[in-house]
Amino acid sequence: MVNPGHPLARAKIEHVICSDDKDAAVRYVYSSELPHNPDGADAMQMAKQKALKTCKEADAVIEQHAKILQAVGVNGTPSFLFNVDTKPNLIVGFNQQKIAAAITELEKPAVTKLEKPSAKPAK
Repeated sequence: MVNPGHPLARAKIEHVICSDDKDAAVRYVYSSELPHNPDGADAMQMAKQKALKTCKEADAVIEQHAKILQAVGVNGTPSFLFNVDTKPNLIVGFNQQKIAAAITELEKPAVTKLEKPSAKPAK
């Protein structure tokens, strides 16, 4: 999700999308190598920020993700979405109790309804 409150975020998101090693790219964009706030950044951090990878497909991926987020109601960060396939549960904001309850619910074993076997006449 591109957040207007984080002006450096889009370039970092695009860098991850365009990188072959996504895990390394995520670690890099969250490292102290890059600025997290343009006002407190030094010249080296800003130079590294400007050198992040770009690619043609990033715009389409970012747009697709934005549509998905909008469709499920995400309007802030952090947002947590549980039970996507069954009963979606969206938690916006860091509410530790709600998040813990959602995780606990996911960890419960699935309960299946047991049915009594139909009585068949003996032969």
